[in-house]
Amino acid sequence: MTAGDFPEIVLNSKKAKILTRFRHPWVFSKGLLKRPPLEPGTTVAVKDPEANHLGWAFYHPRNNIALRLVSFGAEPPDGSFWRRRLEDAWQLRRRFLPEGTDAFRWIHGENDGFPGLSVDVYDQLLIVQIATSGFEQQRDQLLDLLRDISKIEVIYEKSDTHARGQEGLEPRVGFVGAKPFSPIFPFREGGVSLQLDTGYIHKTGFYLDQAPQRQWVRRFAKDLDVLDLFCYTGGFAVNALLGGAATVTAVDASADALRQVKEHAALNQVDQARLKTHKADLFAALADKASAFYREAGYDLVVCDPPSMSKQRTNVEKALKGYRRLNRDVAGHVKSGGLLLTFSCTGLVSEKDFQQSVFLGLRDAGKSGRVVSLCHAGADHPWLLDFPEGFYLKGLALVVQDGG
Repeated sequence: MTAGDFPEIVLNSKKAKILTRFRHPWVFSKGLLKRPPLEPGTTVAVKDPEANHLGWAFYHPRNNIALRLVSFGAEPPDGSFWRRRLEDAWQLRRRFLPEGTDAFRWIHGENDGFPGLSVDVYDQLLIVQIATSGFEQQRDQLLDLLRDISKIEVIYEKSDTHARGQEGLEPRVGFVGAKPFSPIFPFREGGVSLQLDTGYIHKTGFYLDQAPQRQWVRRFAKDLDVLDLFCYTGGFAVNALLGGAATVTAVDASADALRQVKEHAALNQVDQARLKTHKADLFAALADKASAFYREAGYDLVVCDPPSMSKQRTNVEKALKGYRRLNRDVAGHVKSGGLLLTFSCTGLVSEKDFQQSVFLGLRDAGKSGRVVSLCHAGADHPWLLDFPEGFYLKGLALVVQDGG
């Protein structure tokens, strides 16, 4: 297709100037002069009122985010365009891939120029999440390109996000094509042996964004009593055990997740006598001294990695209060002089506001904290400076002291 074959969407003058200057990839409906009734996901040429070309975008006639920019250049986004982008993203990940690691995020949405698309690699498995109608339209072509570039044949689609529903798309979950012989896929992260059970996948599998922090825990866990909260399938717990932790207590609300914690421990041949698991609703159990994992003496190292607190801007204040309460309650499990790793994956919460919530929570618990490290996603989760929404994972490693 040539440039003239694409429909055009015209922005108002104010929005056109803002887009040209800041290049944020989202354009909301109020920035358009007209909203023609095109099929959701149609690729359109974006123009200003003087007919100057501004870029290319996926268009949705009913979503509040009416345009998702894919390029600010003159070249139409055809198959060769997307192939080059996929290859560039692949090479970037391979460049920074740590030793002993074959699992990473290949495509990180808008940050890589792929609005609403996530692709994770787990050695010989791809997990694909499509959240926008633009890539839904191009799904077959996209999957072919992913296979061809990666040389990985097995693809599992986990397209069931809230954003997908906002686009008017139905969920799609399962293997693409024939099911493999086994639902279990082994992979490695920093030399640690892990596996993904496709019968139990939350989000896109293993929270690959936390890889640097798991390595941090492994480095500093020797001889410590460790509490891993919201442990999922045990990434932090197993690294702590491999790092020589005296004991590890892993807590999660999911029995399936806790089963996999033990499987990962066995896979890495660690002494499971040092591992305890507990099923609990942590938001309720943390403040309960009768909970199975409560210890009067506290723990030397506590990891707190909760799920997102908010997906809507109207709930951000509520989320901040939630982080304050959570860190107040978590602080009661940390020995004076012990370490706390606490995180937020809520993209709508800024790093500064999260840090303030942690400070207030510790203060409420009569404790203080000294930051020894800031925590963020690894190099396989780059974020675009033009797209601050792409920066979502933030955390603190703190030395916690009694007395605020």
